[in-house]
Amino acid sequence: MVGYYIRPGYSYEHDQKEIWKELLAITKYLCDSPYLIAEEACNRRGRFSLDEYNEYAKSYKNCTDLTIKITDGTDFDKKDQFIQQYASGGNPGRSIKEDLRRAFCLLVLRNMNEIGMNINISVS
Repeated sequence: MVGYYIRPGYSYEHDQKEIWKELLAITKYLCDSPYLIAEEACNRRGRFSLDEYNEYAKSYKNCTDLTIKITDGTDFDKKDQFIQQYASGGNPGRSIKEDLRRAFCLLVLRNMNEIGMNINISVS
């Protein structure tokens, strides 16, 4: 299983609360618009059809599995705030999921950069 983690990054202009608030807003927007994630994956990788990407991207909306999980730090130290995604299963589903996870990360990074806020993305 591959895990993708997105955390608020360093900033001298914005405090961590501001960055986290924007990161959550962008995450929720993308989860409510899974077709954007599918389009990004299709445009970037194009290994599968847009219909195939859309079918798997639907799991972002009203997510109840490990597609995406938000840890907001309320139960932990405030530094423990992150968005995590997992890609698991066999092919071709696994490859589609990994393309979608990467596309999601790219969209979040692009949107955060547009408003001048940094994030950290790690894959494990």
